[in-house]
Amino acid sequence: MIRQSQGWQFPLVCTLCVLAYLPAITDFFVLDDVNSIFLSRFSGNPSLLIDQGLIRLISERYLNRILYWIGIEVWGGTASGFHILKLALHAINGALIWLLLRSIQSITQTALNSTALIVAVAFFLLHPLQTQTVNYISQSGAQLELIFNLICLLLYIRVRTSIAFNWHVFFQGLLGVLAFFAAILSKPSGMSILLQLALFELTLLPKAKASYSNKYAAAWLIITAGLLVFGLSMDSGAIDTPRISRIDYALSQPYVVIRYLQMIVFPIGLCFDHPSLTWFSYGLGPLFLFILIHIAIWVIGFLIRKPKPITALGIGFIYVSLSTDSSIIPLRDLMVEHRMYLPMTGVTMIVFDLLPAIKRSLVVKSSAVFAILVLLCITVFRNFDWTTKSALWESTLLVNPNSSRALVFFGNEAYQKGQFDVAEEFYHKALISNPTDVAAMNSRALLSIHAGKMDDAMQLLLSASDLQPHDYETNLNLGYWFERSHNFTQAEKYYLQSVKCCPNCAETHLHLGTLLLNTSQLARAKRQLIQATQSEFCPPRGYYNLGYLQLMQRDSSQALANFKLALSMDSNYINALSYMAELEVALEGRDKARPYYKSLLELDRDNKKAMEFFGTNEPQVE
Repeated sequence: MIRQSQGWQFPLVCTLCVLAYLPAITDFFVLDDVNSIFLSRFSGNPSLLIDQGLIRLISERYLNRILYWIGIEVWGGTASGFHILKLALHAINGALIWLLLRSIQSITQTALNSTALIVAVAFFLLHPLQTQTVNYISQSGAQLELIFNLICLLLYIRVRTSIAFNWHVFFQGLLGVLAFFAAILSKPSGMSILLQLALFELTLLPKAKASYSNKYAAAWLIITAGLLVFGLSMDSGAIDTPRISRIDYALSQPYVVIRYLQMIVFPIGLCFDHPSLTWFSYGLGPLFLFILIHIAIWVIGFLIRKPKPITALGIGFIYVSLSTDSSIIPLRDLMVEHRMYLPMTGVTMIVFDLLPAIKRSLVVKSSAVFAILVLLCITVFRNFDWTTKSALWESTLLVNPNSSRALVFFGNEAYQKGQFDVAEEFYHKALISNPTDVAAMNSRALLSIHAGKMDDAMQLLLSASDLQPHDYETNLNLGYWFERSHNFTQAEKYYLQSVKCCPNCAETHLHLGTLLLNTSQLARAKRQLIQATQSEFCPPRGYYNLGYLQLMQRDSSQALANFKLALSMDSNYINALSYMAELEVALEGRDKARPYYKSLLELDRDNKKAMEFFGTNEPQVE
């Protein structure tokens, strides 16, 4: 464990880490955070996954689901709560890396260099490349995966270096197996643990005189190869919409990994949405150059495996950790920073091993501390980019002006402000940058519907449906298109499909319930509107429409309660104010209704109900 004389160092680094990430502890979600945490069919009850089989548990990142469920139950699922939790997970990984480096040092039987140890751990915790993983809530799986990955490695080292086999050793081995399965249930890339074990057998464990190292290494490699073949045979395509083929994806990764390595050494150009540069965009010459660079790194790692086993292990660790995401299975994004969270463990090993090799002097130590302080400053500035959604996407456009996600975000902002020409320009740029961006298609389709360009909207929605037929927003917008076209049968069909795709989404139930209400199917409408109000992020309109339906059914007390809920979310909701005032007159008297009529007059000076203080209008459903 940690010596008492060095006990202050790790808490100091953790304190610096917390201070660096304070600006990013905000209360907003980005991209698929809301979908992952609240809208999945398994979000409210992860136990539903138990009967789905192991493959489904892995693909759904089951432990991630449990973490989200705990967050919803304990602190209400607020974004700030998840940010604090993820920062704590980051610190836990730092502590486990500290322990792993101490175990590696004991295997190699070298003298402990406290400066190298603390600098290496600080490098992991404070490097700006880690900010996306720590701040992006949907990537909690990467942190959970590393926690169980490191626990598995620590236990494996304990078992393989044990002098005699006993029940204590057996129990440690059993825990290691459980940690391995926990890692792959956090993120499928946890499968790379088997390759990591082979690397330990080939580099470090011969130093510890562990028996049969080569045989163990061969066994882990054979098992990994078998699992890889099984995984490819079960794979029916990428998890996300693939933009390119398997071959093109694999040939593009040599450049992507070079960019990862560059951002480790020179952390500039950090971006939430990196440009997708495929191999054919820069040609065969650079491709061969990048491949030669990787081969040279592998050869160096092989040649130094005996004199510098920790560095060789670190080099191998980086590549095997990337093998699941940077191989032949195409994912939606060629390059994302959170995929480097696990490989950063290998980089930390290299830093830990190389620092003592440099001449020990005050200059070297001072330079190492200065480098950590520079990384700390960059991390702080990078975390300020995570203070608001606008700041995050503005920083993205500075690095990647063609980011379709950022362009869609600013297009949606302009749309909500009524700046439709500006929104159209952003959506147009987004689709030029990425013609397969389903979110851009949906946003531009809604804009086209608003402008009365129904044919253009339908063309966009059909293209989006071809790319992602189970996308709930696409089905929702198709239903809205048919509703606007007065084809209520088709509208109901697509609304039902959107509910099926996202059963926990308030918007899907709200649109279906409102359609059923407008077509006088009151019983079915009531079920859908109740479901909408029980879902996360239900807008005021959901409570208003449910209140209106209850008013039609002469359930005045429940209608009053729902109108109040709508007004608690939007105090300027004129229709809700109007019916609240009428109900208060009928149930409580004119004095209770007076504030609501006053608010109506402030919002609408010509409001006849407020001016006359009595009467009814034909109620309307929004």
